[in-house]
Amino acid sequence: MEILKRNGDYSIRALLVLGALGDGEILAADRLAREAGVAEPLLRKLLQKLARAGIVASTKGAGGGFRLARAPADISVLEVIEPVQGKLAINRCFLGLKCCPRQGKCAISRKLVGIQEHLVEFFRGITLADLMAEEPAAATAQASAKIAKTST
Repeated sequence: MEILKRNGDYSIRALLVLGALGDGEILAADRLAREAGVAEPLLRKLLQKLARAGIVASTKGAGGGFRLARAPADISVLEVIEPVQGKLAINRCFLGLKCCPRQGKCAISRKLVGIQEHLVEFFRGITLADLMAEEPAAATAQASAKIAKTST
């Protein structure tokens, strides 16, 4: 079972790069793709979804780019994952779809409810700031210096 899918992982990587920027700084999509190690066409699609969700803000035109729309401490991993990979669900029956005739009467789904709730709360409780604190300080400083150096 794959809980954090590729799009979620790539989005988190990109947001960690954006989180290392200074206030008011923006980063072009091509540069962000290189820094995050994500193919640019895919990253652009993910950034559109994250912008619609209010996670990133974009500036169009020459010199345009992306930045976090809120402080890293105010963005949960759950808020990042759901716009790019859909609602987190341990099983299809938790997506609210009428996909099973036994929905609501199934013994296993009643047992899985606790895991589902824990999973959602787990990802809701982790912020980008938490992840940035886990990143080695040297890597964050190096990324910031590299971005600043190539911005000039």
